[in-house]
Amino acid sequence: MTALNFILQDDGVIISMDTLALSAENKAPFKFVTKFFPLPHMNCIICGTGNMQAIIDWFGWVQKNIVANGIYQLDELSKKALRDFMKNANSDNFCTIYQFGLHEIDNKFHGFAYRSTNNYESEEIKQGIGVKPADAFKTVDSGTDLSPYMPAGASVEEFLTRIMKQQKEYDSLLGVEERLGIGGIIQIVYLNRDSMVIKNHKYFDDFDATHEEILSNLEYLNAAE
Repeated sequence: MTALNFILQDDGVIISMDTLALSAENKAPFKFVTKFFPLPHMNCIICGTGNMQAIIDWFGWVQKNIVANGIYQLDELSKKALRDFMKNANSDNFCTIYQFGLHEIDNKFHGFAYRSTNNYESEEIKQGIGVKPADAFKTVDSGTDLSPYMPAGASVEEFLTRIMKQQKEYDSLLGVEERLGIGGIIQIVYLNRDSMVIKNHKYFDDFDATHEEILSNLEYLNAAE
């Protein structure tokens, strides 16, 4: 799975994600991957959490089959196609797909989530800040407190970096079976009316060690074949 954090506003969306993918079999580091799937011809972007193969397959299907000029049409067509696609294309498709983009009618940015736990119903995302997972920021009354990560004068990139570092720290303390696996690089994408920019913003401190572990796991798998 992954960390996915975003700031959604009328004039654009900023998203940050990590790049670490774990093995489904033993939750060991498996590879580094980019988890954004850009659709600049639609002024949209697809990303998600959970089964990355299912998300990649959906992106490919959208590229091949959907004609849309923005998030309104993409959402309308996703409502009709996504549920059956996931049912037919993937045996293990526990995931949430997020689609963000510019709306063709109101000329504002919108986001939609489609969760396997909700039968891939389209859920519009409220404007503001979203953090996934949010457990690292829960308060005693089950709210979410992000204020310690937004010091005066902090840039958006600094805020998103602080958020993800806390998510990684919290995640690393969980048991192996509960762990999402957050690591690699903090990538940030900026989507607005005129451009889409993806940045490799920050390498986690354990990037090299995790890379070595990935290579060791690959050597073990190749030897076992």
